[in-house]
Amino acid sequence: MIDFRKLAAVDIAFLGSRLILAEFSIGVFSLLALGLLTLLRSHSLGGIALASYILCLGLNYVPLLLYAITSCASAAVVAIARAARRAHSGTD
Repeated sequence: MIDFRKLAAVDIAFLGSRLILAEFSIGVFSLLALGLLTLLRSHSLGGIALASYILCLGLNYVPLLLYAITSCASAAVVAIARAARRAHSGTD
């Protein structure tokens, strides 16, 4: 199972909370809008499959966005981020 907390925390640690919130927000809303538009405009099985894929990509960002919003300033994110930085710097 994917641990969304660690994924979001590592992104926040290396790229910063403002950039990550913008990325996840744009990822959710733009992909959902594009998927819905593609679904409404498609008339073939391939178009419906593509629209479903794009919608699933957008839905994939939802847990990441929710976790990033709720925990940007959290002490847990800071602790996970520090551990990730130590692990990353130890492998260099």
